Order: sequence, then structure tokens, then C-alpha cells
Amino acid sequence: MGDLNLMIDVSGEARTDKAAKVSTARALWVPAVNIHGGFGRWTFIEVTDPWDGQRAIRASVAASAAASAPAV
Repeated sequence: MGDLNLMIDVSGEARTDKAAKVSTARALWVPAVNIHGGFGRWTFIEVTDPWDGQRAIRASVAASAAASAPAV
């Protein structure tokens, strides 16, 4: 399975340029890097509430680990 690289974006206010950056990272950058395969496994998370960051990060890592677990 290997290490998981987590790109974390901690955001404050909602802005349209911010939404475009998040969308591009999720839909284009992360899949492209993972398909390439030469830079390890990557995932992206946007943390919108810094007080909830730890829970959000742990949930994202758990979901990524479950998604990459071999089928039994």
C-alpha cells in the first residue's frame, strides 16, 4: 500500500477562486499524480473549520486507507 501523501488546504472564507483551486486539486491534480505513480499515493482534503481539522484529517486518511485496501 505504501505511504499516503496528504495535501491539506486550510481555508477561511468561501471565495470563487478558492473553489476553483480545490476543484482542480481534487479532480485533476491528485488523479494525475496517482496515475503517474512516480510520486507516491496522494489525496486532498480541504479543512474549512480549523477546530475540526484533526477529525477531518483522520477521516480522510481512514477513507483513503479503506479505498486502497485489497479486496478479500
